[in-house]
Amino acid sequence: MRQLGIVMMGSGDVKKISDVIEIFGDEINVNVSGIVDGYTYEYIRENLWPEENESFIVSKIQDNKNIMVSTDKAMELINLKIKELENSGVNNILIFCTGHFERVKTKGLVVIPENIIYGILRGLGISKVGIIVPEKDQICDSMEQYRNFNPVIKAASPYKDIENLRTTAQQFKQEDVELILTDCMGFTEEMGRIVKETSGKNIIVPRVFMPNMIKSLIR
Repeated sequence: MRQLGIVMMGSGDVKKISDVIEIFGDEINVNVSGIVDGYTYEYIRENLWPEENESFIVSKIQDNKNIMVSTDKAMELINLKIKELENSGVNNILIFCTGHFERVKTKGLVVIPENIIYGILRGLGISKVGIIVPEKDQICDSMEQYRNFNPVIKAASPYKDIENLRTTAQQFKQEDVELILTDCMGFTEEMGRIVKETSGKNIIVPRVFMPNMIKSLIR
């Protein structure tokens, strides 16, 4: 049976990505690992939290607490998880985050969603993209990340009140963007449907299309 490793930014909680695992069905055995597995919230807050003006990723841990992890520290932890997975015979790996990460050194296939998203936007000839990020403090980093597509960026966390997401989507109704990207793996297919119906725009939900793409590659 084919093997796939999914490296999550928070805890490696299978239940939280059951919708993703279902996509792979019985054909692919999915190994889920979290970069902060084994760490307490207090440890994360003291050692992994971003400094002021430092880029970061947003996720959750087992007790459902929201966390932030410095992008640089997240990259170090991701590399450790990739090595662990490779040592156990798993050579196809999905980094479950849309943030910016440098290419990792690996023997197998490591999928960094940002690179695939960039290719899709270019392939579609998108000149102005709408983006929803979890936190306002991430807007500046995303402006730089997607600067080639003249981004219009707003914040609404997938881990908070769904009405906040609906309100943010409504704001895009009058924006002259060609489509909207939910720029976090926490945004589910259902959230994407809400954004699409509320904004009236086409939408890209990485949590949905990335697993389907990988399935077609490795099955």
